Amino acid sequence: MAKTLVIEVGTEEIPSSYILPALVQLEHLVKDTLNSNRIGFAKLRTFGTPRRLVIYSEGVEEMQKDSSLTVSGPPRSGAYDREGNPTKAAIGFAKSQGVPVESLTIRKTEKGEYIFAEVLAKGKPTKEILASIVPGLFTSLSFPKLMRWKGKFLFPRPIRWTLALLGNEVVEFELAGVKSGRLTTGHRFLSPQWTEVGDASDYFTTLREKYVVLDQEERKRILEEEIAVCAQNAGGIPIWDDELEGIVSFLVEYPKTVLGSFEPSFLKLPREVVVTAMREHQRYFAVEDRARKLLPFFVAVTNGANNEEVKEGNERVLKARLDDARFYWEKDTREKMEKRVSLLKNVVWQEGLGSFYEKAQRLVKLCGRLAALWEPKAGENAERAALLSKVDLISEMVRDGKEFTSLEGVIGGRYAEFWGEKPPVCQAIAEQYLPRGLGDKVPESIEGTMLSVADKSDTITGSFILGKIPTGSEDPYGLRRNASSILRILLEKGLSLSLGNFFGFSIEAYDARIAKGKKDDVFSSLRDFFRQRMESLLKEEAFSYDIVDAVLSASFDDPRDVWERSAVLREFRKDERFEGLVVVNKRLSNILKGTESSRKRPPLPGREKKHLLSPLPPGERTKVRGIAPPKRSLFSEDAEIKLLDAAVATQKSVSDALGARDYRVLFLSLLMLEKPIHEFFENVMVMVEDKKKKNARIELLTFVRSLFLSAWDLSKIVLEGEVSNPRSV
Repeated sequence: MAKTLVIEVGTEEIPSSYILPALVQLEHLVKDTLNSNRIGFAKLRTFGTPRRLVIYSEGVEEMQKDSSLTVSGPPRSGAYDREGNPTKAAIGFAKSQGVPVESLTIRKTEKGEYIFAEVLAKGKPTKEILASIVPGLFTSLSFPKLMRWKGKFLFPRPIRWTLALLGNEVVEFELAGVKSGRLTTGHRFLSPQWTEVGDASDYFTTLREKYVVLDQEERKRILEEEIAVCAQNAGGIPIWDDELEGIVSFLVEYPKTVLGSFEPSFLKLPREVVVTAMREHQRYFAVEDRARKLLPFFVAVTNGANNEEVKEGNERVLKARLDDARFYWEKDTREKMEKRVSLLKNVVWQEGLGSFYEKAQRLVKLCGRLAALWEPKAGENAERAALLSKVDLISEMVRDGKEFTSLEGVIGGRYAEFWGEKPPVCQAIAEQYLPRGLGDKVPESIEGTMLSVADKSDTITGSFILGKIPTGSEDPYGLRRNASSILRILLEKGLSLSLGNFFGFSIEAYDARIAKGKKDDVFSSLRDFFRQRMESLLKEEAFSYDIVDAVLSASFDDPRDVWERSAVLREFRKDERFEGLVVVNKRLSNILKGTESSRKRPPLPGREKKHLLSPLPPGERTKVRGIAPPKRSLFSEDAEIKLLDAAVATQKSVSDALGARDYRVLFLSLLMLEKPIHEFFENVMVMVEDKKKKNARIELLTFVRSLFLSAWDLSKIVLEGEVSNPRSV
């Protein structure tokens, strides 16, 4: 017979940010544990409030399912005599397993023939199994911070009670010295009395009567409706915030809302300041009109109370926060931003890398570099924004207003606006930290884009100079996030950038702060770091590992270019001609492997520019390789000459396609080489004794392969039937 199961662990108030991750963990743990213990169940969910974590499952079977076990016994030679009769060894083994000796079977193993018994393991009562496994479910949960009490017991907050029922029976166990039972308690203030639950199926009803809305999704729905009504009563609409909504839904057990107001004079402060004062400290929802103009009202979420006293208390607290904000704003705007730039000289950015003033000067140079590449007309505004970008770090608002630190950058844009800076300058300052994380938007303005890329690049470069390179899961300075953000910006904005040249320039900007002879090491580490980030990004976007390998092996200097080549290669993988082109590339790669020609490539033009992530910038890959076609006079056989002529003819179309970044045309051009390459291998022996002929043929194949390497190394593609090796590239 199936029953309802409820396990409730009651605690002191758990931080709201801890609860949802714990419920996700708990649900997976319970399902896996029940399945592994052969306990059937129909439906299972986990619920949480600040004071309780709950497992609730319907259709839980009373008995564990039976299982059949195969048990190995003694060797056949000792189990049966010459006539095939069982010996004492076989009889004893059968008896020990509780099976008839006639049911034993003989099987071949690596060690020879052995006898086996099929043993039926009878299922135990579910209640008995639960008693042994439930404590481990809760002690297995991970939390950001833990408290220690009852000796060595660790949990985010002290456990005060435990309810555990399978149907109407108590599942008996002990957790942190607290014995399980059928008692629970309601809302801390509205119904704090202990209440007995007769049957697990009555649990939800019992809590509802005691002013506890257990289902977190239901609490969110209630809050959405009540917040909307409160805002409507104020003549506006709430400023919805999904993250805030999630936080407050785990702050309360019986959600109620209250509409409060504040002095309209506070609306003279920047919108972001007022909204942040509400959100960060008191978790209020701001209210605006249909034209998105902020109104002097807020909606507070309470735990069951919504009377006038609660309203006035919330208004007093908010007024204090807004008074602080007004004080900060008025003090910060007494002096122009430009005059405060010099004060950044007294603020250390990172030990060993100088002050924020020096960082701002570097950002000016980097923005100028990016402007020359992307939008020269925006250069002046981008450089101005870079100069002023860090001034808000020494403002009262960011430095001393703890709840306003999240406005870093945004408030700087507001200060710039106050002092009459041009709108593109103000917007760039406000956008300099975008995107701040996954799901966040990239800068909208070109000036903000330049400043964001410059700032993140400078931070990464400086950290690498200090040797603070991410290892394993450790990345305390968020360098992986910064690098991924740079790549996102370039791809979403459709901007090309030679990472090699730009980071070379970024390294040079540090100049005296880099030890002599260390620049190349820093650059090499940056190259490997960005290659890994690009690889991760492509794989996250469902590009197969071998396509990623093929693209990055050719070049990974320009992220936009890498993306375009990856997309085209994935598209052509469906083409029936694709496999043939891969096959000839594998033959080319194999025959050139280890040859003098492949070990010593021709010197690269402009090699004095040491800082190049890739020697193959878009549009000049064949040229930059420095590989010219071999002289025609070196060849006499038809297959050699045909391949040379085809390669020379293809070189022009490949070069044109590279210049236009048209990789579809490039791929189609390379298809023209498949037939002459096959004919060459069918009719020409490369590794002949005649050294002159051998070298000429190797030179020809090297030239042919360079045309393919202008966009992809197709020899990295894994064809059907080949051994897959999804390693990191």
